Amino acid sequence: LLFAAANQELFRRLYRTYTQSNLVGILYNPDHKLLGGEGHYATLYRGQYRATLNANEVPAAVKVRAFDASIESVETSLMLECASHPNIVKLFKLQQEGPSSYVAMELGDCSLKAAISSGGDEYDPIAICKAIAEGVRHLHASGFVHGNITPENVVLFDKTPKLCGFSCTRVVEPTIATEMSTIR
Repeated sequence: LLFAAANQELFRRLYRTYTQSNLVGILYNPDHKLLGGEGHYATLYRGQYRATLNANEVPAAVKVRAFDASIESVETSLMLECASHPNIVKLFKLQQEGPSSYVAMELGDCSLKAAISSGGDEYDPIAICKAIAEGVRHLHASGFVHGNITPENVVLFDKTPKLCGFSCTRVVEPTIATEMSTIR
């Protein structure tokens, strides 16, 4: 009986390993929440993104939130328009599953807030401000307003800052001033 149970457990683990090695898309463990990853609109987890079955997994920050069609459409547009800018976090994939929305994006080292809180003496504030301004300029040139630029929404990749946190981002149009729900 013990031998049969051990073999059954072995086969179960082998099958789980096989199925996990063939998963495509956004993968994350709900127990791996990122430090400081609890926001007003979403929660961030450490995960992976795999574009195709033959592609390698890429480390990713996985944002989980309630599905909101207006946010999804803006983030999809943003993903297509701003993917190549060095100061804007690259969004890999957005997907909806039931009432939840999942976004896989580049995984940085820490937020600007965390870097400042830990001393942050090795960072050049002028270079960080210039990089953030370049990211904002590109967003505006691409037709978007971020709507919530805070130290929590700037992620550092080594010493390179990138804008993230696009839940408040809107497409620039004549009514944008009355639509923004943030005063930041």
